[in-house]
Amino acid sequence: MEMKKKEIKSKIKSKIPSSILPEIQKIHVILLNFIYMLRYVIQNLTGNFGIRFLVLSVGQACNYKCKDCANFCPVSPKEYKRYELDDILESIKRILKNVNFIQVFQIQGGEPFLYSELGGGAGISG
Repeated sequence: MEMKKKEIKSKIKSKIPSSILPEIQKIHVILLNFIYMLRYVIQNLTGNFGIRFLVLSVGQACNYKCKDCANFCPVSPKEYKRYELDDILESIKRILKNVNFIQVFQIQGGEPFLYSELGGGAGISG
C-alpha cells in the first residue's frame, strides 16, 4: 500500500525529535548544494555542460480554460500577450550554442497552442 507524502512526513517527524529537526534540514540543504556544486565542477571538467530543466515562455496569450491557472494571464497587459517568434528562436539558438544538452524543455506562457507560428518547433536547431 502506497503512503501519501503527508503521511510519510508525519511519520518521519514523529520519529525525529523536534529539537534536532532544524539541524537536519540545514544539513540537507548543505548536502544538496554540495551535490549541485560537484555536478557543476564535473560538467565543466568533462566539457559536458547542460541544463537540467529549461522553461521557455512564449507569451501570455490565453484562452482562459485552465482551471488552476497560476500564470496571471487574465491580468497581464495586452502588450505582453505574445512574444515575437524571431526573439524566441534567437534566445533558444543562443542557449543551444552554449550547452551540450537540455534534459527537460518545457514550453509555456498562457496557452502555447494558441501560437500557430510555433508549429512543431520549426527553425529551432543548435
